[in-house]
Amino acid sequence: DDLATGPLVVRRGSWDLLPDGTCCSPKKWLTVEAGQFTIEAKGLPDDGYWTNNRPDASTNQ
Repeated sequence: DDLATGPLVVRRGSWDLLPDGTCCSPKKWLTVEAGQFTIEAKGLPDDGYWTNNRPDASTNQ
């Protein structure tokens, strides 16, 4: 399978208030195919991303 292309699926869930104003109805889901996607190689991220992408998380603070 080619995982770089395929359908872009958007899934959204929500709860609704019950008629008496209390919370909540069982969760309802809506799933829609929004179109196709293709991942294109653009040379990103920079190689340095993989070695130090969170300097704020360093243990040497």
